[in-house]
Amino acid sequence: MLLVALVGNSDLTLDGAYLFQRNHAGDAPSFRDRTAALLAEYPAARDRLDAPLLVPQLRWLLERQAEDATAPIDLVLIATDQRPPHPQDTVYAAELLARWLPERFPPGTLAVRVETIAGENPADYDAMYRWFRAAMRRLASLFPAGPAYLSVTGGTPAMTFGLTLHGVEAFGNRSAFLYLPRGADRPARLGVRRELQRAQLLADARLLLERGRFDP
Repeated sequence: MLLVALVGNSDLTLDGAYLFQRNHAGDAPSFRDRTAALLAEYPAARDRLDAPLLVPQLRWLLERQAEDATAPIDLVLIATDQRPPHPQDTVYAAELLARWLPERFPPGTLAVRVETIAGENPADYDAMYRWFRAAMRRLASLFPAGPAYLSVTGGTPAMTFGLTLHGVEAFGNRSAFLYLPRGADRPARLGVRRELQRAQLLADARLLLERGRFDP
């Protein structure tokens, strides 16, 4: 079972408070700087951290894994690392989550890897289209079997766009979309895949009609 999650600024809390400051200015450390510092002092910070978006989704998946509880959930965290560095980059937050999450579940439950969008603007739709096209194809070849859950709870709108479009393209009928509403303790499973596949089938049928192709 695979879960692909976009890491955003709301994915980590410290002492119950979000690390991201919307109106960041002056000498206050940015989200990128704060997560880098927490990663450097991880043993001291570990028990003060929480992952309010990912933990409920992982618990939900574990409930559905009863038929093969011996296999770990493969969690892929997608993070940003812009050039020059951006205050909201999530590369260090993802590394923190990759260390923290396996410690909060039974041993062998999670296998975590981080995929970094390096040097690209995560708000650029063209760049995210290209990056996710390559990344989803690569992940589909690395994880060729089993359900692939795609979480669209975090990340930028452009990242969500890329993950949605190319996630369905790469994983096909194996893909399913999860979204955790604000304040909820269980994710909602979205019907995005079926709608996209239906739209593609209609587009293909329309093209064949326009070309006069009716052969099987």
